[in-house]
Amino acid sequence: MLKSAQRNTVQSTFLFPWSGRGKRAAGLIVLGVRVPWFTLVITLCAVLLSLATDTLMMFCFDRVAIEHGEWWRLITGHLVHSSFDHLWWDVLAFFCVGWYLEVKSLKLLLIALLSGFVMVNGLLLSAWSPLLYYCGLSGLLFAPLTLALWLHWQRNKGLFGVIPLLICLGKVIWECSQQSTLLVSSGWPAYPQSHLAGIVGGLLACSICHCVMQRRA
Repeated sequence: MLKSAQRNTVQSTFLFPWSGRGKRAAGLIVLGVRVPWFTLVITLCAVLLSLATDTLMMFCFDRVAIEHGEWWRLITGHLVHSSFDHLWWDVLAFFCVGWYLEVKSLKLLLIALLSGFVMVNGLLLSAWSPLLYYCGLSGLLFAPLTLALWLHWQRNKGLFGVIPLLICLGKVIWECSQQSTLLVSSGWPAYPQSHLAGIVGGLLACSICHCVMQRRA
């Protein structure tokens, strides 16, 4: 029994290495509920920028403008959206995934977002991307989503644990093959390769977490 309890404690520490040994992640607590303040801030920024008048072309990813020094578009391009439908699905998914990660450890969410930011923007700026313009959270979203699904798999070994991750990968592969997106109608040409780049960023975040687990083993 003692060995089993120790093993469970170590596993919990490995899966959430920045939340403290045996402790819940620190954060903002309101009326006994752990509030994901960082996720709320990102969500609110996306909603306000997307619903404001004449902000889409002002803040979207614009390759030419970025090359002329408007580097902030590398950030704001992920926050503005081209339609309400586009905004709704992106914000809903981001808020759920962000909440899931942030209540465990804000550092988990930050590492996933940073990894996704590098991979998605790297793709958009590369010669592989034909796009001059891009907007939306969905590409970036797939990084924390991949990390969240990996953590779920680590805590639920077997078919039940891996099915959500396989569904996510299958969705993106189908989107890339069809050059279309499920559920979302953005009004702009679909670019599901950004989702794939987000998954690569998420896998990078998973690798970082795995390395931390191994070092603490």
